[in-house]
Amino acid sequence: MERRVHRHSRSLTVTQDTTLTATYKTQYQLTVVSDLGSPQGSGWYDAGTQATFSVSSPQPATGFMGSLGGKTVFQGWSGDSNAASPSAAISMDGPKTVTATWTTDNTQPYMVLGGIAAVVVIVAALAIFMAFMRRKKVST
Repeated sequence: MERRVHRHSRSLTVTQDTTLTATYKTQYQLTVVSDLGSPQGSGWYDAGTQATFSVSSPQPATGFMGSLGGKTVFQGWSGDSNAASPSAAISMDGPKTVTATWTTDNTQPYMVLGGIAAVVVIVAALAIFMAFMRRKKVST
């Protein structure tokens, strides 16, 4: 179990009987892992507190599909949290690691490509029809 320990030194001169008391508090580390979405919340938290963590979603996809509007969408957290929303909280009763999982949404690029394909089919059909009509006119 990983704990954070701060060591502080103090100097004082004691001139009479004195009772000194050291007070300690336990902290645990939260590690937020994500390749996308600017992960927030990693750090040290006092034991027993709620730590919040988050990512921003959706994120633009890379490459050709991204240029057509494809995106990567947050799917959920894994590890010490199974929360389904991009922002969540966890009780810090020990060291924790949460990892964002993502899925690709190419709905918009497929719609764009489908539209382009439909236009190509219609133009080709019209070209074939026009060529047929010309040939029919010429042969009569």
